Amino acid sequence: MELSSAIHVKRIAKDPADQVGESALILKGPQGRINRAVWGPLNRTIISAGEDAVIRIWDSETGKLLKENDKEVGHKKTITSLAKSVDGSHFLTGSLDKSAKLWDIRTLTLIKTYVTERPVNAVAMSPLLDHVVLGGGQDASAVTTTDQSESENETLRLLF
Repeated sequence: MELSSAIHVKRIAKDPADQVGESALILKGPQGRINRAVWGPLNRTIISAGEDAVIRIWDSETGKLLKENDKEVGHKKTITSLAKSVDGSHFLTGSLDKSAKLWDIRTLTLIKTYVTERPVNAVAMSPLLDHVVLGGGQDASAVTTTDQSESENETLRLLF
C-alpha cells in the first residue's frame, strides 16, 4: 500500500539551539511523490506539483486545498520542476511529457505551453520575464531557451 504524500512546513528558529523538529503544518497530498513545492504570493499559499501531474495551491495557514489545475490543459506526465517569476505573478512547470507550462500564480490559468523534444527536468525564468530556460533529456545536459513573445511551440535556440 502506497502512502499519500505530504508537505511539511517547518519554522526556522533565530537561534539554532532553539530549533525544534516538529512541523508547524502538514499538508496531506495525493498518492505518489510531490516533486516541488514553493511559496505563493505573500507566503499565503503553497504551490505543489508531482508525480500525478497536478498542480495544487494550498492555504499556508490552514492547510486547506484551495485549487487544482484544469487537467485538460495541464501536464500529461510527472511534473519534475517548478519555478516562480521574480515578481511572483507567474510560475513555470516542467514535465516528463516534453513540455513546460507558464501559469498565472493567482488564478492557476495556463498562459502558455512550450513544447520540447525531450523530457523537461529543470526550469527557470529570467528576472525580466523575457525568456525561460528549460533543461531536459535523460541526463539533463541539453538546455532549450524559448522566447515567451513568440508562438506557443517555437523553439528559438537549442544549446548542447
